Amino acid sequence: MLERNIDLLDINLIQMKKKIEKESRFEDTLFDYSIDDMKALLNEAIEIEAEETEDAKTRGIVKKKNGTGKYISIKNVHISMKIILEGLALKKDMTPISIVIFLYNLFEQLRLNISRWQMSVYMSLYEVRRTINITDENLVDVIISNIGKYGYEKLSTGKIMNTVNELYNMGLLDIDNGFYKVEEKVYY
Repeated sequence: MLERNIDLLDINLIQMKKKIEKESRFEDTLFDYSIDDMKALLNEAIEIEAEETEDAKTRGIVKKKNGTGKYISIKNVHISMKIILEGLALKKDMTPISIVIFLYNLFEQLRLNISRWQMSVYMSLYEVRRTINITDENLVDVIISNIGKYGYEKLSTGKIMNTVNELYNMGLLDIDNGFYKVEEKVYY
């Protein structure tokens, strides 16, 4: 069964919002998103593939059901980055840095190991995905020309290429015959 209920994932939205606001102030930017807005956005963007089970042992994410003795076991989580990013972009005060901070903290809540730097590189590529084809030849230039918006200035080609490979291994990028495609739906 597919669920759109982030309560199954034990995301602490209050803690997440406090961390985002603190980091946003440090970056001299604003995060103006209520807990209810965050929950609505995430419920729209995240699909949870779950099943009832007698066993409490699964991928580390288990919820006991209302006194029935059964458990809800999480099999897969589908995150629509497109829905999240478009939802965040609709807020007039959201800056690129605020969006990276939000995504980084969301992934941290989901226990997905991604750094702010990696999320910034992902966002640099996501931003231009519809305007140009990202290839081996222009990959580094595309990232360097956009990464400043996300709070990074000094970059080495080696660090960029390592990060691109890490994003590929995480399933956030697809590389096909020298073309780089930003994944709009993430599975874990």
